Amino acid sequence: MKRILRIILLIAIVAAVIATTTAIIRRLRLRSPITIEPAPRVTPEAQAAEAMVSEGGPAGPEPPVDVVTEPPATGPGLEAEMRAALEPLPEETPIVFEPPAVEPEPEPITWSEVPSEPAAPEPIAWAEVAGELTPAPEAAAAELEAEQPEPPAAHHTPLEAPSAAPAWAVDHAAAAAADIEEALEEKLEEALEEPGTAFAEPPPIPEPAPRPAPQPEVELPSSIEEALAELPQTPIPTFSGRGAESYLDEGNVYFNVGQYGLAIERYTRAIELAPDLVAAYYNRANARTRSGDYDRALTDYDAALGLQPRDADALNNRGMLHLYRANYSAALADFNAALAIDPADSTVIVNRGLAHLHSGDAAAALIDFQEAVQLDPEDAAASYGAAQSAAMLGNRERAIRFLSRALQLDPGYVREAAADPKLVALQGDDEFIRLLRSSGERQG
Repeated sequence: MKRILRIILLIAIVAAVIATTTAIIRRLRLRSPITIEPAPRVTPEAQAAEAMVSEGGPAGPEPPVDVVTEPPATGPGLEAEMRAALEPLPEETPIVFEPPAVEPEPEPITWSEVPSEPAAPEPIAWAEVAGELTPAPEAAAAELEAEQPEPPAAHHTPLEAPSAAPAWAVDHAAAAAADIEEALEEKLEEALEEPGTAFAEPPPIPEPAPRPAPQPEVELPSSIEEALAELPQTPIPTFSGRGAESYLDEGNVYFNVGQYGLAIERYTRAIELAPDLVAAYYNRANARTRSGDYDRALTDYDAALGLQPRDADALNNRGMLHLYRANYSAALADFNAALAIDPADSTVIVNRGLAHLHSGDAAAALIDFQEAVQLDPEDAAASYGAAQSAAMLGNRERAIRFLSRALQLDPGYVREAAADPKLVALQGDDEFIRLLRSSGERQG
């Protein structure tokens, strides 16, 4: 099969070669020079001489050759005619034919005929002069013209005309084409005679496979409940890829939005995965404090401080839990421990002042509040605690001054100050009443 394809390809190549050779020959024929010979110039005298030779001369007796006749009659009309006859004919303008542009397949070119010469004037008949036959003036003019030099012939530029291609090129192309055709025929015969090149029969079309037997129809459950009832009751496994930090972060999110129950649950999962995670215990203790579960909150603070004893935040928060539960001695112990770690923490100082104030030690409380105000003058809680301590100590002027500062920083203390039992020493005081009214108006 491949050999036959090669032979077919070879035949196509040979055909292309033959077509190319034919096109080259055709272009050679079109480009051959065209030469148009100019038509011979025939004068009226030559025409007259040819007529006399062919016809044997004009009608009448021939003039004697040896007889010398008298000169022809002269006159103005005769002289004009002779001068006109003797004048040389105007030179003809050479006619140059330009070959047309060569086209891929040019149409046959029809060359127009060369314009013919102007019609020759009729010959003048022989005339009789003095009773004798004399030659016509045309003959005399011919003799005179013969003596004069001939004018130069007009130069005609030959034109190129198509001629036949060289014979050797045509013979060579024909011989090459014949040899190629003969070689192709021999190759084709050899290929067809060999058994290996026979065309193979196409393979039989396989029969389609038998269709499987139809399966019995299965009854589908009529509802989702029936389908779920048929499923095995296996517990859904929990995703074990999450770590303790992931649950801790999720619990913080719930804590910030006030979802303390969900926060406690996420903190518990974090502790299960990482029992030594201090932040999980600390945050769960804060969430339980906010939800009112003080006992478990205290346990979580103890666990966090057991893992990290010098955690000032855990100590401060556990001290506040003791303060809420009126356990002032335990609260003071935690606050003192936190201030031992960070003495400049004004928040812990204020909380310790509250523990002193609620335990009845107003003097110690006033010291802590004044220290906190010095550390943070913008702390309204410190100024209000100082006003309470000063009022309990009976120092009216100091109490009014600290209360004015607290209400200026946070007018919200006006309601608490109006009913605060620790400020009872200021009840009925005009300055105290005017201060509450001005703060109330500013708040409203």
